[in-house]
Amino acid sequence: MKKPRPMKNPYNWNTTTVHKILDVPEYLGITINFKTYSKSYKDSHSRINPE
Repeated sequence: MKKPRPMKNPYNWNTTTVHKILDVPEYLGITINFKTYSKSYKDSHSRINPE
C-alpha cells in the first residue's frame, strides 16, 4: 500500500472551492426551516414553499 504524499501547504484552497462552500447556506450556519408544508394535517403530501 502506498503512503500518501505529504501536502506542501494544506491551507492552499482553490478559490472556486471556497466560493462554492460559501454559496451553500447550511455551511454558513444558517438554519433553513419551513421548506415544505401541507394544506391540512390530514393531507400526507408535502408541498414545497416558494422562496
